[in-house]
Amino acid sequence: MRALVIDDEEDVRRLLALMMGRLGFETSEAVNGQDGLNQLNDPLGVDVVLLDWRMPVLDGAGFLKKKQADAAVASIPVMMLTGLNEMNDVVTALELGAKEYLMKPITQRTLREKLALLGFA
Repeated sequence: MRALVIDDEEDVRRLLALMMGRLGFETSEAVNGQDGLNQLNDPLGVDVVLLDWRMPVLDGAGFLKKKQADAAVASIPVMMLTGLNEMNDVVTALELGAKEYLMKPITQRTLREKLALLGFA
């Protein structure tokens, strides 16, 4: 299984990649939403996206809008990972196509539980 981790903070990306590796995922990393969009059509494929909300160039909302508009990648599940904890942010992310929403700080256990909800046991 392959995961794409999109976050502008290098330490967060590396930590998430480590956690995902422990859960059996190969990971690639993107520094912003545009970089992430460019990697979605990777010939090796992407099974799940872990997406930060606030980033330069293209934020999480912009990424979701563009991803959903591309039929070739629209079905790839996205989990929002963010420090934003307002209910309207959760609703917005889900309305834009995110399948799950996980608040930072993230633990291995909570990440595993959310991935299970997406069908990754």
